Amino acid sequence: MKNKTINKIISLSLITIFILTPLSASALTKNETVFSSLNTNGNISKTTVTNHLKIKTTKELEDESELNDIINLNGSETFKQNKNILKWQTNGKDIYYQGATKKSLPLDIKIKYFLDDKEQKLENMKNKKGNVKIEITLTNKEKHVVNINGTNEEVYTPFLVMAGTTIDSKNNTDIKVTNGKVVETGNKNIIASIASPGLYESLKINELNNMNKMEISYKTENFSLNNIYIIATPKLLEENDLDLFKNLNSITSSITKLQSSMNEIENGASTLSKYTKQLSDGTNKLNKNMPNESSNKENETKLNSLKNTNNTTINTLNNANTNLENQKSQIDTKITEATTKNEYVSNQISEINTNITKAETAYNTYSSNLSEVNQGISGLEYQISNTTDEETKEELNKQLSELKGQKETLETIVPILKNQVDAIKGTKEALKGTKASIEGTLELLNQTKTSLDTSIEANKKLATLISGNNTVVESSISTINKMRTLSSSINKLAKGSKEINKGTNTLSQGINKFNKEGINTLNNYSNSLKRYSSKAEALIDLSKNYKGFTCNNSDETLFINKVKTED
Repeated sequence: MKNKTINKIISLSLITIFILTPLSASALTKNETVFSSLNTNGNISKTTVTNHLKIKTTKELEDESELNDIINLNGSETFKQNKNILKWQTNGKDIYYQGATKKSLPLDIKIKYFLDDKEQKLENMKNKKGNVKIEITLTNKEKHVVNINGTNEEVYTPFLVMAGTTIDSKNNTDIKVTNGKVVETGNKNIIASIASPGLYESLKINELNNMNKMEISYKTENFSLNNIYIIATPKLLEENDLDLFKNLNSITSSITKLQSSMNEIENGASTLSKYTKQLSDGTNKLNKNMPNESSNKENETKLNSLKNTNNTTINTLNNANTNLENQKSQIDTKITEATTKNEYVSNQISEINTNITKAETAYNTYSSNLSEVNQGISGLEYQISNTTDEETKEELNKQLSELKGQKETLETIVPILKNQVDAIKGTKEALKGTKASIEGTLELLNQTKTSLDTSIEANKKLATLISGNNTVVESSISTINKMRTLSSSINKLAKGSKEINKGTNTLSQGINKFNKEGINTLNNYSNSLKRYSSKAEALIDLSKNYKGFTCNNSDETLFINKVKTED
């Protein structure tokens, strides 16, 4: 008698917990309670349904139900039935009515019993001793196909399930329950466990993998089992819980922006690496094209004899050199201003073009003079060969000797001027490579501040290159002397640009790794969170849209299953 009283208390407690679960803000008009009797394996033997209608009118009330054998439980109100439509004659009081159904429950319940790890029929375990395990497996049959973020996915109407029973303390010890609690009350233990079948299948979260099972285990000296009550309701989350997922959506949006920005940084780092490679190749090429010391000495010796005849060219080159020195000073003081550097290099290219034009003009002038001298020599030689007058021939030979001296001088000057043209053009090509590198650096100034030190060092070396290149346009003798310094500077710059290229390659690889292993992983996690939040919203919609087991207008539905284990 005492056991039956405790069992009733447990069942009423479980029912009360579910009934007191917070409801939606809308007023309830109909509560549906489904009572099912189950055998020891979980198979249904009988199901009845009680509906509670809250009446706010004395007029005829229309209700919807699939029940059979309907009876009014608490009053004399009558109804007329037309298929699934019930028209109640009300007097303003609530109506409780009951009916029967053979409809399959939305949750399939299977119960297995084990004694010392061997599955047994319940009746064969009674009064025996050993290790007991009771395994309750729930299967959610309310499957739906829902469009989530553009993809059709299978999700289940969420059910919160609670199972409970009592186990006496006299014959049983070491009582455990999964997803639940064991409460000792003296000579009895109250067992309660929760589950949510279909939740793992809907969300695919590994931690929810066992939410479709409840397991009770204990040691017994004399096995017996009280009735088990399994209560279920299609309520898991309320609409106000969606605020959490709205915040997650905001976070996911921010992480998506971070991923996009990181992709741009990664592309920028790759571009910087490409331009520094161009710089390295350009400086190496320039270094190889620089004249050696032997050539410098030879040209210096020849140019000393041309100082008096080449003052105009020297003055022009000196003036240009002074301008280049002023520009070099501006680069030294404003090296950190990327935009100014780019404009400065563009000005240098323009100046070099002017100097190329002047150098080519000088070269063409002397080449033309050399051609005229050759023509004069040919003419004199022709005259001498056709002159018999010795005095005239002697005078012509003097003129011929002078022209040959001029020819020798011009033949010395012309190659030197050609070398000057080639050297200045080589300087121009180097400056183009420098400009490409600076423009590449400009693309990354706002994105890769962490690489500024490397970029500043690179720009200093580029300033050294420009300073060395300025000496190319000085006077012929000064140009030779400065070419020695420029050659040394370019050699250092080639080494430095190679190191810069290594540094930018390392930077690019590091950013790529950080983006791939860090930001991409974070973005994948945030997308997973967004996917879970979208699924959770879909589950809430399914819960909200569940309108009853045997009707389509219930505001709350509660399933009460009694597993009869007692004789």
